[in-house]
Amino acid sequence: MELSRLLQPSTAIKLFFHFAVGIFLIGIIFSTIIFSTGMYISRIGMILIAYWLLSYDLAKKSINNQGL
Repeated sequence: MELSRLLQPSTAIKLFFHFAVGIFLIGIIFSTIIFSTGMYISRIGMILIAYWLLSYDLAKKSINNQGL
């Protein structure tokens, strides 16, 4: 909600976020079968989510805006 108010993210940005969260969840589910491989996959998902969060940081984008 906050992101769409400030940035109007494109479809590609939304798809990347959903992809990263999907990889993370697949890794968590897969870790119940083969723990080490599942943790590796979920680690990749967390790195992708961290990249997305750093790229689209709202504090960085809104620090120069006036008012609330």
